[in-house]
Amino acid sequence: MSAKQLATAKEALEKPSGMIIVCGPTGSGKTTTMYAMLNEIDRHTRNVITVEDPIECILPNASQIEINPKADITFAKSLRSILRQDPDVICVGEIRDEETAAIALRAAQTGHLVLATIHTNSSISAMIRLMDLGVSAMLISSGLNLIVSQRLVRLLCEKCKTKAQLTPAQVKFFHQNKIDTRNIYKAVGCDECHNTGYKGRMAICDMLPLNQQMKDSLVNNQSLIDEMRKNGDKKGNV
Repeated sequence: MSAKQLATAKEALEKPSGMIIVCGPTGSGKTTTMYAMLNEIDRHTRNVITVEDPIECILPNASQIEINPKADITFAKSLRSILRQDPDVICVGEIRDEETAAIALRAAQTGHLVLATIHTNSSISAMIRLMDLGVSAMLISSGLNLIVSQRLVRLLCEKCKTKAQLTPAQVKFFHQNKIDTRNIYKAVGCDECHNTGYKGRMAICDMLPLNQQMKDSLVNNQSLIDEMRKNGDKKGNV
């Protein structure tokens, strides 16, 4: 994350209530990001409870529940049970249905910090997905604070990467998008990276903090919602 994105994420985590959604396709590192956020929370002073399918990482000083549909332990039923245990922070492994989404957002309204993941391709798609599940714009605007959309990209091998020779058309494209062409490299391949040219991965994030103006627009402006459904909206992204 850039310094600005990190500050945005930490600001959302420091709030006593509200929902943070991490979205992206399968294998984009959503769970890793969510656990990184949970590790920023002082679990000695705040009661942290997670509901996951399955539990992917042990989180010290937190209560972790694994759902089991065969035993009728679902996300929605687990969330209802959790809310009776006076949690400060609730982590929902994945929002899959209307009931889970509605309970999580209501919890975010009533003094709980809620972290959740959802399978969508972008920040705007996450909001549209919640609406398609039947959650009202009023509930989304009052409970949702931040949406983080991310992907994983491969890193060039530090041992063999070389400066890229760019064509005039490529230089023009990069300059139009305000990208410095002096630091563009290409993959080569060596023994260190098994001749792939790449070694390791990193996350690239797009953040959409919901400020009061955007929340008001969601509730009062149906045309904004229609526009988001049709074209998406970059407004407010970090």
